[in-house]
Amino acid sequence: MKLVYISGAYLPSREANAVHVIHQCEAFASLGHEVTLIARPGAQLSLPEIYERYNVRQNFELILIPRYQIRFLGALLWAFHVALYVRSRFASTKTVLYAREVWALYLCLSLIHI
Repeated sequence: MKLVYISGAYLPSREANAVHVIHQCEAFASLGHEVTLIARPGAQLSLPEIYERYNVRQNFELILIPRYQIRFLGALLWAFHVALYVRSRFASTKTVLYAREVWALYLCLSLIHI
């Protein structure tokens, strides 16, 4: 099963949300699912360094999409960018969307019809 996990967490980060999300993706992938995690970039680390920092296997794909630093509008623009990415990459396949970002999920499901 293809699973796209949309999280507003900054990676890397020490916040519990970020730790939970990345370990949950590793667990889904270890069960045999094809997992893509979409999150926001935190400190400037390469993707292998992020996997290493959290001590998780690289058995899922990690996509970091920057957020614009504009109050409220930045979150909405980020959600729209995520929805466009999901549409361009997963529209032709059966994919489960799992999200912790309401705006991104709403745009994926309502406006872009994934």
